[in-house]
Amino acid sequence: MGFVSKREAILKIVAAIRQVLRDEVYLSPQMTTRLLQRASIGEPLDHDPAETLSNRELQVFEMIGRGLNTAQIAEKMQVSPKTIESHRKGIKTKLDVQTSAQLSRRAFQWVQENS
Repeated sequence: MGFVSKREAILKIVAAIRQVLRDEVYLSPQMTTRLLQRASIGEPLDHDPAETLSNRELQVFEMIGRGLNTAQIAEKMQVSPKTIESHRKGIKTKLDVQTSAQLSRRAFQWVQENS
């Protein structure tokens, strides 16, 4: 009956819970705007990275969006490039993205929207 981002303030989360308990639908203003923007350009409405990805995957996703390559991300996160490639594969699966180019574009757009 509702959707609130895990990044919302506690007071907004409590308000959302109360609204849902009154049998009303709750969508944060930011989520409403995002959903309407995506719908207007025909983009899928699900698979929000912040809600779908693990914290580690979200870190990798953000770095991809900032233009870092696998080796650079691995160095920053102090892990092997193979680990980053594994994260990239998981991210593509969770977000239903087929190619690396699509992943990069989606990550870039997400960084722009959330900066």
